[in-house]
Amino acid sequence: MRVAKRVLLVGFDGATWDLLDRYAKDGTMPTLQNLRESSRWGDLRSTVPPVTAPAWAALSTGMNPGKSGVFSFHVPADSIARFRATTSSDVKAATFPELLEKSGLKTQVVNLPTFSYPKKVKGAVLGDILCPPEHAVQPPELRGKEPFKSYRTFPNLSLKHDLPSYVQDIRDLERTRFECARELFQADWDFMFVMFSGTDWVQHELYGDLVHGLKSRAVSAAEGFYRDLDSYVDWFVARLGPDDWLGLVSDHGFQVSPGAFNINRWLLREGYLRQRGNPAGGAKLASRVAVGVPSRIVAAVSRHPRLWRVIVGAWRSASGGLSLAGDLRPDTAATVAFSQDYSWGVRLNSKRRLKAGVLGEAEEMRVLSELRGKFDALAASGLIEKCLPAGEVYSGPHVRDAPDLVLFPRHRSISVPGASIVDDLPRNGHSMDGVFLLHGRGVSPQGRETARIYDISPTVLTLFGLGVPSDVDGESLVGGAKSEGATIGEQTESRPLSSEEERVVEERLRSLGYV
Repeated sequence: MRVAKRVLLVGFDGATWDLLDRYAKDGTMPTLQNLRESSRWGDLRSTVPPVTAPAWAALSTGMNPGKSGVFSFHVPADSIARFRATTSSDVKAATFPELLEKSGLKTQVVNLPTFSYPKKVKGAVLGDILCPPEHAVQPPELRGKEPFKSYRTFPNLSLKHDLPSYVQDIRDLERTRFECARELFQADWDFMFVMFSGTDWVQHELYGDLVHGLKSRAVSAAEGFYRDLDSYVDWFVARLGPDDWLGLVSDHGFQVSPGAFNINRWLLREGYLRQRGNPAGGAKLASRVAVGVPSRIVAAVSRHPRLWRVIVGAWRSASGGLSLAGDLRPDTAATVAFSQDYSWGVRLNSKRRLKAGVLGEAEEMRVLSELRGKFDALAASGLIEKCLPAGEVYSGPHVRDAPDLVLFPRHRSISVPGASIVDDLPRNGHSMDGVFLLHGRGVSPQGRETARIYDISPTVLTLFGLGVPSDVDGESLVGGAKSEGATIGEQTESRPLSSEEERVVEERLRSLGYV
């Protein structure tokens, strides 16, 4: 039975109740507060790792990365030293916009990472940071019209040295995104998705300042941005009908991590990774450079906002002159293991999986066992939470494309660029718990709940009275059993990006720090 006439799903990239709860209660986001009083809401558990590309792919398919095929921002190419940017062509399973269109429903999609050009749906699709800029507005006839001709997927990173100006640029970008969404909203549609990326961009720079309630021009601009977001949601809510449903979701949460563990620097020191050019010098750097703050001070940061300002200032000053993990490039012929930044994973340089691999099957198993033992020792020491093989973290036909080993953080972040193996410098970064909210006829508030990111796709399908395929990993939050034997199927056929399109997307990811 169809529950909703229309469904609007709004995304805030990286949103967390740790911050939104404050803004809902202090009047910064009054619409959000009003919605919570009449909605189901709570934490939305993300993917492993909690990173934009795999998380949004999981949300749109209802499947873990072993089924969706997306594990990080990058896909291994022919060697351990070469990765290409993940695009919509790399999503192996059908997404809910595709399933809805196949059922005769009209969709509009604005800024859904891993779902943009060259995806093929009849409705309008406005692209994300993984979309080549010249194809960011589909269909093409919209490109010459206002406000679509001003649509951007990317902030002006040259303004980062001046954070108030950078935040204002993000506000301008998202204002245009809202104006485009507002135009599409007034067309004929059944399902619409709109995601605002600025929450993630702002929080990477200012999250600690925001949660500690510090005052500065940049913080004031950021708080203005959250007021903007609330006003956008208010505009949509005022125009939804009594039988329409609203959902609010994020792909992951945010936190301040009291330090980092850099897997590649550790692999370099242990001899599993060799650097191109000067491997000996690189190993020496990894062992010697350790800009840090005593742990007892880091622990106090969460309780004393003034200390946070002092330590973050020290980190920004120190990090400006250090070699970061993004500068570390492996020697393909001499490296046996390597970690993509922000992947939580370690990949072996295997002949079985890579054209330029160096490890045969027997050597691969030996190195895998050796590394597992060493990482287990790091877990016992408290540096990480645990280490698991990919098959114990993911399930599905694409587990073979996952990192061989997956590390889970305890306190420090993992695989974040840094000059030393371990440091105690606080960082703004992703966490596992994002947000969700469901608002519609018959919804009863149940207090703060916990759902999984895989639950959103089956929930959308159920709201439209469609069957939930049996192979999705999530469960509908509004009831309804899975359709026995029915499967979600593969994505709509789409071509890979050209080499030039890949280069443009890769440069954008690199400039954001996703190397």
